[in-house]
Amino acid sequence: MKTGFSITGDERRQLTEEHLRNIEAMILVFTSHAIETSFLYVDHSTRNGVTCGDINLALKYEVFKFIDRPNIQEQINITSQILEEEEEEVEEEEEVEEEEVEEFVKNNCTCDICAEINSIDNKWEEWNPEEPFLEKLKERIDDIPI
Repeated sequence: MKTGFSITGDERRQLTEEHLRNIEAMILVFTSHAIETSFLYVDHSTRNGVTCGDINLALKYEVFKFIDRPNIQEQINITSQILEEEEEEVEEEEEVEEEEVEEFVKNNCTCDICAEINSIDNKWEEWNPEEPFLEKLKERIDDIPI
């Protein structure tokens, strides 16, 4: 009898559609928070738009803040439910005209959030995650061109 689990690790556990949807929901909520943080970071600077550098900093920040955010499980559940409802719907994408965005420069804001974002970035290179998931996440964030 196959249970879906393997002691030897030879067999891979099958993920259900619900598992995949929940993973997708978690990633969407994670990136949504990072995008919101990147907008806040730019609002506290003198620049006119979000760059890859801002998103990179916000993703680093989110790695440490995501799990402690209030109502995070509720947000993931709601997002998962929305994904389930939208699986059959196909939306058309709108083209957005892009304007010139100023080059990335760290901001000098001393508010708690901006100071913590800059602090996390300063310590990022020396951070060695112990969990494989966080290790892979760090690698992917490091791959983002700034």
